Amino acid sequence: MNVIDFSKANDDIWKTVCKHVDNSVVFIDKGTAECLHWSNGVGILRLMDHGALAVKTLSSFESGSSDQTKAVFIVTSCVTHIMLKVISDIVQNSKFRHCVVLTSADGSIHSLSAYGSTETGSGRETPFNTIKQQLLVWMGNRNYTAEVHYVPIFMCFITSFAFVTPPLADLYPPLSYTFDLILEKANRPKFDKRSIESVSDLTLSLLPLRDRKSVV
Repeated sequence: MNVIDFSKANDDIWKTVCKHVDNSVVFIDKGTAECLHWSNGVGILRLMDHGALAVKTLSSFESGSSDQTKAVFIVTSCVTHIMLKVISDIVQNSKFRHCVVLTSADGSIHSLSAYGSTETGSGRETPFNTIKQQLLVWMGNRNYTAEVHYVPIFMCFITSFAFVTPPLADLYPPLSYTFDLILEKANRPKFDKRSIESVSDLTLSLLPLRDRKSVV
């Protein structure tokens, strides 16, 4: 039987993050901040030790200074709608020439958010490539560098044998309103009838889009 070493897996994730932060301003969202906060007090120091110039809140009110040319955005959700607008505000108010987005939502989740399906479909640009092109536009020069990578940041260890998942705090257990929405959907004529009597009967396809996008 294979046993997953979650502690090592989590450490490998942060090693991947640290490969990108050298000589950069790092902007982190709430979920990332929580994961760093509970990482035995060394989370932000680890980023700084790998060359990060500063660590800031991912907010439209933040930006880089005129001499800071690289930014890393760490996002524990889809990079769409409000989050995309926040990144746009930061980039356009800075002088970055190299932007890296690290998101905990993979390409299929971004496709689900953008197109309502996990498949990109024929003729559709992949969501990550779309984000890269937008970053280049916001930086003002298509010869600059833009990267988007899937890095599943979602857990932090509070003891040697227990971990929590701050970015998923609002996902489970489903609240009563979520269950009511699912039951309402199940009563529609074209819905595939099945027995839904309790939370244990729920599957991913039955969750509202908002909740499906939160699953990484």
